[in-house]
Amino acid sequence: MKKNAVFIAFIVLALRAICQSEDFNQLPALTWKFNAANAFVSAPVIDKGIVFIGSTDSNMYAIDINSGNIKWKFKSGGQIRSTACISNDKLYFVCGTGLCCVNKLDGKLLYNFKTGGEKQYDVYDYFQSTPVINNGKLFFGSSDSCIYALDLESQVLIWKYKTEGIVHNTFAFGKGMVFAGSYDGNVYAIHIESGKLAWKFKSLGHDFFAKGEMQFSPTYANNRVYIGGRDYNLYALDAEKGFSHWNRAFPEGWVTSVTLSPRTDSVLLVGTSDPRILLCVDGIYGQDIWKADL
Repeated sequence: MKKNAVFIAFIVLALRAICQSEDFNQLPALTWKFNAANAFVSAPVIDKGIVFIGSTDSNMYAIDINSGNIKWKFKSGGQIRSTACISNDKLYFVCGTGLCCVNKLDGKLLYNFKTGGEKQYDVYDYFQSTPVINNGKLFFGSSDSCIYALDLESQVLIWKYKTEGIVHNTFAFGKGMVFAGSYDGNVYAIHIESGKLAWKFKSLGHDFFAKGEMQFSPTYANNRVYIGGRDYNLYALDAEKGFSHWNRAFPEGWVTSVTLSPRTDSVLLVGTSDPRILLCVDGIYGQDIWKADL
């Protein structure tokens, strides 16, 4: 039996307060909740009063942010574990058959770019790649081990680069390159225009995860690519040459996210899984600034 999934919305003023980094005077109140047939794994995207979110029940939903009512839903060809990407009136996301593009106003399918299909690596492989737009191109990864670059307007494949493992992270960009991690244990730097390999970096690996699968999404800043892998390490890689400036081991669990501080790119906010701690880290030297238990 499938478990019901509930998407919960709080008052709009609370959402605005979060975006503006304001403190709450009181706890937000429940405004509405939405039930789907299966779990929500991807993150919601809000645009012009509409919440767009995909579910593992294979539907992409457009929900009115004020009322919680469905504006439309689109049935795709498989589970949606990809967060949507919006460009003008188009909504892009990865589903079971590849990349889907629908009209964000009515949910009608505009095109489906088919890849080799999607699958989960294991139970810890929660997400699909989230499409990213850069310099007129649309980039995403797939379970077929490929990194794809499509022309945003014509939907024509510009290039694809094949790795040796599933590619399920969200890419970063810098120095004219796209940076991506693969479950083969490598981080790849690919030239945006040509699709040629600039460099690749192999993770150290771990007794439990010998490949050192690079599952999590990279972040670019300070001429470095920051990324965590299943080998319990956080890496700071040189964006131009691909060597490691430093790496830090987290023996108790994985580094699942690296976010830049809103005040300076040289400060990183690092989220972990099993240790359940949030770290503020100096991005240049890798040293802790502070730590918070969650």
